[in-house]
Amino acid sequence: MRSVFIAFTLKNSSVSEFFVSLANYLSRTHQVILITHANEEHSFKLNRTIKVFQWPTKRPKTLKDLFFLLKLIRHYKPRTIIGNFAAVNLFMIGGYMMGVKNRIAWYHTLTTQLEENKILKIRKRFFYKLATKVVANSVAGELDLQENFGLPASKIEVVNNAVIDPEIKGEINFNNIVLQVDYIK
Repeated sequence: MRSVFIAFTLKNSSVSEFFVSLANYLSRTHQVILITHANEEHSFKLNRTIKVFQWPTKRPKTLKDLFFLLKLIRHYKPRTIIGNFAAVNLFMIGGYMMGVKNRIAWYHTLTTQLEENKILKIRKRFFYKLATKVVANSVAGELDLQENFGLPASKIEVVNNAVIDPEIKGEINFNNIVLQVDYIK
């Protein structure tokens, strides 16, 4: 069975809600490996086949974390890795080093929300270049990636945040995710 790695913080949040739903969906046809820096208390139900690992350090950015990731990649041989927040850098470099075919970086934070730091911007540009696809959660994010990191539009996919709308009344089918995942198959 093909495997997929997803890195995010497992806790009660809208980001976790989305990625738990994605992980459960993908676990129907893939071995899903979640890597989190904190497995906090949460109300989500994970498919029992999903394996959860915790980064060795509090924020995945050290050589220890990279070696941990490389060991997991070597063992599970993922075809796709999806990195979020702090894990993006390690996922992109580790996936590239190990020849992972699909390296997806999820882009949540616009550069206008961060302190201006040219060195960090250059470093992030390097890691985004290693990605095979960068997913922005808005059109503004897509434009930010193009303007500030020099990514071509063809490398960016926009997937708007997907959260449960408390205003929806009636039957909700939690097994449906509106997301094209052709590059995961």
